Amino acid sequence: MADSSNGYTVDFSVYVGKTFDSSEKGLSYDAVMDLVQPAFLGTGYHVYVDNFYTSPTLFTDLSNLKIRACGTYRKGRKGCPPSQGVMTRTTPRGTVRWLRRKVKSRDGRYSTMEIPCPVPVVQYNKYMGGVDRSDELIQYYSAHRRVSHPYRTLFLHFFDIASTNAYILHLELAQASQQKLLSHKAFLSQLAGELCEVERFEI
Repeated sequence: MADSSNGYTVDFSVYVGKTFDSSEKGLSYDAVMDLVQPAFLGTGYHVYVDNFYTSPTLFTDLSNLKIRACGTYRKGRKGCPPSQGVMTRTTPRGTVRWLRRKVKSRDGRYSTMEIPCPVPVVQYNKYMGGVDRSDELIQYYSAHRRVSHPYRTLFLHFFDIASTNAYILHLELAQASQQKLLSHKAFLSQLAGELCEVERFEI
């Protein structure tokens, strides 16, 4: 789970298989609910998820926690509309279908109208990339190497997350205090020097 504004990783969960405390609502439901903890995060947040996680049950329970949610959904997902285009005036609110296409009249001519994109679609496209932004920053200077033991892979990935989060905090604090911003490479070089207790050198 990452902050959509800057890619800061707030929390994560390592899947280790089904556990004794797994609910009957599915893996995707448990993954989100385990990460979204009101006692830790508070309430009032908006959670954006892809179609693996979206379900009416999840969104209802998040709403009960005063956390809003938005996401695409897979066809055939339990509790979701069974078919496309079957939306009447009495259809429950909360589902949006937006088509971008020209309208053809009876005489064979096409006409176009300027129809604004629905707000949920705009917000989803804007805020969905938090985790992708974090992964992008990690890939630039990842400490990951091919290793023989899975736990080492996990450790190196956790180190990547921690160092990337530190760089994101540096950017936020430096901008707020109008200080000089370090490049990602220069920041990691300085971080490595301080961790190894060696003299700082320029990049």
